[in-house]
Amino acid sequence: LKNAESKIIDLVQKSVKERVAASILLLKNFYGMEKDKKTINTTLSRGDLSDLVGTATESLIRSLAEFKKNKILALNGKKIMILNVKLLEKIANLIDKI
Repeated sequence: LKNAESKIIDLVQKSVKERVAASILLLKNFYGMEKDKKTINTTLSRGDLSDLVGTATESLIRSLAEFKKNKILALNGKKIMILNVKLLEKIANLIDKI
């Protein structure tokens, strides 16, 4: 129940960019990382990821493009590589929760 409450609060109070960053960190923690220690060990379509974030696919794609431009993430098809975990945590405003 606590997790559901936290998710609802995040959806209401956080920006799309913050929710995208938090969701990527959630995926990292849940699925783990591949051998390279940078790539999340799962594949998700942009539609699935936008559903997880709670936003339109177009908004998700804009946030991912911004993260890619700022060298926070790299994208290879349905794979997400985290290049800067600290900055992603800062954007997500979850430093004290993770």
